[in-house]
Amino acid sequence: MNQFMRTRTATLLILALLYGAPLAAEMATIELTDGSTLQGELLSLKDGAYEIKTQSLGVLQIPQGDVALVSYKTRYETAKPAGAASPDSTALSGLQQQMIGNPETLSLILGLGNDPMIQAVISDPEIKAAIASGDFEMLMAHPKIQQMMRHPTVRKITSSVNP
Repeated sequence: MNQFMRTRTATLLILALLYGAPLAAEMATIELTDGSTLQGELLSLKDGAYEIKTQSLGVLQIPQGDVALVSYKTRYETAKPAGAASPDSTALSGLQQQMIGNPETLSLILGLGNDPMIQAVISDPEIKAAIASGDFEMLMAHPKIQQMMRHPTVRKITSSVNP
């Protein structure tokens, strides 16, 4: 995958993670250093702790040092039959794991949710409609997405994924 495609894909993943769109992960799995796992919605990573909302235990604070791995399963991944992953879906999954598996990168992504410019992007009705319909060409051409791609934090995140 060339650098342009990686940047574009990373930008879409950031948007999907922030928006909670069908592209985005539905459920985070946090594997703890003791081997146990938690599943739920990852709310934040701040002050050295992951905050996760689980169905059975509610909202939990997990110290970062107790976390071995954070992973997501996307709707796209769950819809594919076993062994049917395409090279593009494998690359997408790899980028997603790089982004959310790195605590610094994940913290940057979650922090974007409070940025007014990013809020304007994820609340835009045209962008919501494009995400819902899977119109990624329209998304990438949208002026707000173009502006988002130039955001310093987004650039830092997209440059942090391995080329």
